[in-house]
Amino acid sequence: MAVPGLLLARLAVAFVAITGTSGMRCEKSDRNDIGCSFPARAVCLIVGVDAFPSRGYGMVTLGMRDFRMVHYADGKPTGDLTLRTLAMPSDANAAGDIFGGWVMAQMDLACGIRAAERAKGRVVTAAVKEMSFAKPMKIGDTLCIYTVVERVGRTSMTLKVEAWAQRYLSDLMEMVTHADFIMVALDGEGKPKAVPAEH
Repeated sequence: MAVPGLLLARLAVAFVAITGTSGMRCEKSDRNDIGCSFPARAVCLIVGVDAFPSRGYGMVTLGMRDFRMVHYADGKPTGDLTLRTLAMPSDANAAGDIFGGWVMAQMDLACGIRAAERAKGRVVTAAVKEMSFAKPMKIGDTLCIYTVVERVGRTSMTLKVEAWAQRYLSDLMEMVTHADFIMVALDGEGKPKAVPAEH
């Protein structure tokens, strides 16, 4: 079949082999990666074929992932995975440690997402309770923020937030820090408004 030289023809075939029937589910972080839920022992095989007719060659890529790979060093996260992001060199000090303020900013972003969903509108951070860092983040680590709405008042919400680091090119997940964030729901004029009842 003739294909224009500038056209990239891509064929992607996904094959999922179920290697067990335990009924367990993969971790939240895995569900976030693939957008669906598989039994815990599922192995996903991705086959990608890239064809460049004008250049006379093609490339085939294979990738496999065993969803049992993630290992949590400090128990398991509490809440739902709300945000994942990569720690880059611009976020680090001269020693390669990620700034604590950057981690806190990502936690604040995750809280804003979760609280806005619950409040069905605009929210603002009112307070952050004591936060201490148990372990450092390093360049290349993936920061995973887990949140749960613990309490809802008339205009405010208290969220428990945990920040975990998936170490660079590793299956190890370690808790970096955790804190309670208090978020307040606002109306269109920026004034506190009642948080709607959850249906």
